[in-house]
Amino acid sequence: MAEWVKLAMNNGIALVGIFFIAVWGSRKLDEVFSVVLGLARDNSKSPRFPESVISTMELDSKIMMILHQVREEFDACRVYIFSYHNGGKNLIGLDFAKVSCTHEVVAKGVQPNQRWLQNMPVTLFHAFSRLILNGAGVVCPDVEACFKDRDSGTYETLRAQCIKSCYCFGLLSDGGLPIGYLGVDYVREPKDLPESELDRLRVATERVATLFCLAGHTACIDDVNHEAVCRERSRANLK
Repeated sequence: MAEWVKLAMNNGIALVGIFFIAVWGSRKLDEVFSVVLGLARDNSKSPRFPESVISTMELDSKIMMILHQVREEFDACRVYIFSYHNGGKNLIGLDFAKVSCTHEVVAKGVQPNQRWLQNMPVTLFHAFSRLILNGAGVVCPDVEACFKDRDSGTYETLRAQCIKSCYCFGLLSDGGLPIGYLGVDYVREPKDLPESELDRLRVATERVATLFCLAGHTACIDDVNHEAVCRERSRANLK
């Protein structure tokens, strides 16, 4: 009899233990579900992908499409955009004006250079920069003749990229301020573009300037009337 009571007590203790473990486990399981549900709620309240990033991606897509069209139309080896930006200040507070390649397309077999054409001082290309900033643009069918004895910084930079001919026109804001330039390079053979083709390149430059002009007006990015007005402003600034 004593053995039976002892066995019953032991089994009862075991059952009670299993019960408490089950209860404790269910509570922990509830806690896990609460945490998971809480995370899900937090994620549902998290901000959407920034619209500014989306608009920038859309802008870049449109710009790259134009660059591809220019490369094919002019049978160019490389087409690109450089943008002006600040690069810090010197000890007396003057800005270091710099320029970086922000967009580039290349022909098959041509080495892309965008990765290393970054944060370059504008003063490195003094003659080249003056042509862009005064609105004349760079029309250079022969890099040797254009820059070798005139602008060593430009000449050495272009020569390092094996560029034989280059054509660049300034990108202007709707207020007429220079924000960068669009360029076309030939590295296999030099090429002398006639004035008719230079005019078409200027028009392509205006199209890109228009997109930059509209970059701050996301709602108007596809507004034909607004784009037409901005294009006319850019055209007037280039004259």
